[in-house]
Amino acid sequence: MSETAHQSNRRRPRLRLHFPGLFDVGRVLVEDLQAQAPALPGLHRLLARGDALPADSLQGPGQSQAALALLGEGKRPGQGYWLRADPVHLRPDQDFLLLWDGRALDLDAEEADALVGQFNQQFAEDGWRLEVQAPDRWYLAAPGDLSVETTPVAAVTGRNINHFMPAGPDRVKLEQLINETQMLFHDHPVNQARTARGLPTVSGVWPWGGGRLDEVENRLGSWASLLSNDPVWQGLAQHQGCKSGPEPASFSDWRGQAWGDSLVVIETGTRAALDGDGPGWQAALEQLDRDWWQAALRALGKGELDSLELALGPLGPWHMRPGMRWRFWRRERPLWEHLAESEAE
Repeated sequence: MSETAHQSNRRRPRLRLHFPGLFDVGRVLVEDLQAQAPALPGLHRLLARGDALPADSLQGPGQSQAALALLGEGKRPGQGYWLRADPVHLRPDQDFLLLWDGRALDLDAEEADALVGQFNQQFAEDGWRLEVQAPDRWYLAAPGDLSVETTPVAAVTGRNINHFMPAGPDRVKLEQLINETQMLFHDHPVNQARTARGLPTVSGVWPWGGGRLDEVENRLGSWASLLSNDPVWQGLAQHQGCKSGPEPASFSDWRGQAWGDSLVVIETGTRAALDGDGPGWQAALEQLDRDWWQAALRALGKGELDSLELALGPLGPWHMRPGMRWRFWRRERPLWEHLAESEAE
């Protein structure tokens, strides 16, 4: 068999790209995008030629993110109920508190261990236990299951915590833990030393992502590989028995590794979007267009992909197959129009 025939008989891979938080931006960034009009030819064409999918068809990890992340860190969460409880800094602003995540703290391992050690001494009898996997990634073992809804710390950073406090039947337990931890850490030697050096203090912890590993459902479909730098997604890959690896730098990087049918989680621009950094966000969009969207579009045109799926947050999931590229009659619209429409809905 010739090489050409061999390639034609080889099944083409499917590719799904998740962009967590990238398109969850406010009106100011959308207006800046309209004014600056960065060139995004790849994304604009994919949105024009492809089709929208049902809103719930391309889902993320869902529940039990702390247990999944712990698995992704190489640990065994067992059957217990886990939450992330990351260190945070709270800053007064008028009549409320703004939260800042671990990036503002830049804790070292010794500081993290000292604070967590004090926490565990205080709350051991109540059944709470903190574990440090990295200075800014802490995991909380709960004394039992909790019926509670929480918000990831990344989504709260720079915002009023009153809008994101735990909800649900067991919210009081977490609120009490949050308040008592703030009092415990207030005069801790670590914070005294940080204050003396002019550094932000560790005000407390922010619990989120609770659940048990055995509660995780297969919401993603069947994939040969799941590629991400996020411990949550890495744990999900292990839990569902597919190959895992780091986030590829570009489409060509992914294509060169022969990962097969792949789900890729791309965090380029996520932080800029969450921080409201307009220039950084637009630069990330342009980079993604060069490195991923244009390249994937070319691969579809060459018949190198069976299909391309995009999880675009508020824009919904999108889907494109090779034959769809001939839909020349569909008008390409700029990204800001799509975002403005999604905000109005």
